[in-house]
Amino acid sequence: MEAEAQRIHVTISLGLAGHEPGEVSLEPTLQCVDQALYAAKRAGRYRVAVNQSSSLEA
Repeated sequence: MEAEAQRIHVTISLGLAGHEPGEVSLEPTLQCVDQALYAAKRAGRYRVAVNQSSSLEA
């Protein structure tokens, strides 16, 4: 990516989690996403981690 004639290198880590239909609160889902994000960051650059309930995959 370039900005103002300077090349900028960008890396990304993603955390994913599902939100079940009918769940009233987003808070548990956001906690799962947060856990997945940090699992992805621990695994290194360019990683995606999915939080499937209590198990994390990276």
